[in-house]
Amino acid sequence: MKRVIIFFALATVIFTACNVKEGSIKNVLVDEISNYEKVLMDTVNYNLNTDTAKVLIIKYQNFVNKYSNDSLSPIYLLKAADLCMSTKDYTTAVKLYENVYTKYSEYEKAPQALFLQAMTYCDFLKNESLGKIKYQEFINKYPNHELSDDAKKSIEFIGKTPEEILEILQAKDSLSNN
Repeated sequence: MKRVIIFFALATVIFTACNVKEGSIKNVLVDEISNYEKVLMDTVNYNLNTDTAKVLIIKYQNFVNKYSNDSLSPIYLLKAADLCMSTKDYTTAVKLYENVYTKYSEYEKAPQALFLQAMTYCDFLKNESLGKIKYQEFINKYPNHELSDDAKKSIEFIGKTPEEILEILQAKDSLSNN
């Protein structure tokens, strides 16, 4: 019996030490991310430092890969996707938005991630058919969301020139004024 107690006491000490070490590693990663976020913008010229952005995207992804169940993970994935948009890496951005939407569907900004994915497909990757599918998925899943009307309008305007869009809007405006 004495050996069993000693075994459990030793196991508890080892388990606690491992958790402290793991917590320390996580805190170091969070601190590194925070430091990179602070130097991301050139405060003199208000320009995005693309080299820092690329490193930060990797750090965000590393954190998510290591701590996928952490509450910071969907936040970091969304930030990584937004940085990918800023650095014109649209293909990676849509993948990251998809990850936010599918893996963290309970995250409060998961609907925005789906909307941004649709917008990126349409506006930046010029894949209007996939963008339309994603917009429709958004409308079906979140019919009462504040972006639902924007998604409907986006579908309506897919493939239209700015002049055609202006014409449609003017026609709607004249109907509502009559």
